[in-house]
Amino acid sequence: MAYAGAVLIVQENNTQHWIPMPAEMLQTVAIPNLTSVDHLYANLLIAGILTFLGFGLVYAIYAFVYRIVGPPQYGPLDAPPAEYRNRKKKRR
Repeated sequence: MAYAGAVLIVQENNTQHWIPMPAEMLQTVAIPNLTSVDHLYANLLIAGILTFLGFGLVYAIYAFVYRIVGPPQYGPLDAPPAEYRNRKKKRR
């Protein structure tokens, strides 16, 4: 999905010129015994960025939902938290 989105973004960037890209990233790469791919390096870079952003979004949503509906902090067998009283030390 990220690669398909990257192909669309790179194609639209070529027509709208949002971000200038170096010619090395926009070259056609020939893969032996298969075919040639236009703008392969740019597509892979944008796909990596989209993948990173997508996983970050999924992680943030998961953390938010887990915080709301997750298990309680203390279970029925846990001891209550110890009370700590800050006592001033006396100098002798």
